Amino acid sequence: LKDGKSNYFNAMFSGRWEIKKTKEGRIFIDKDPSTFKYILNYLRGEKINWVQLNEELKDKIKEDFIFYGIEEEEEENLNNVNNN
Repeated sequence: LKDGKSNYFNAMFSGRWEIKKTKEGRIFIDKDPSTFKYILNYLRGEKINWVQLNEELKDKIKEDFIFYGIEEEEEENLNNVNNN
């Protein structure tokens, strides 16, 4: 997830802050898991198929892009879908 760009994940794994973990040792991010899978897959290099998503989910994913500080390429693609 560290790609050299400034975003939430690079800051999280920079070593400057303690990472929140569950008692099982999993990293804890207090965000909606229904949208996180789209964010994670995007960071793994997959495109988001915006056409197949309902408007509420599109809005939530867009909010998460902003929260995580992820490049706006996908946000621009979302705006194009919403305007068509």
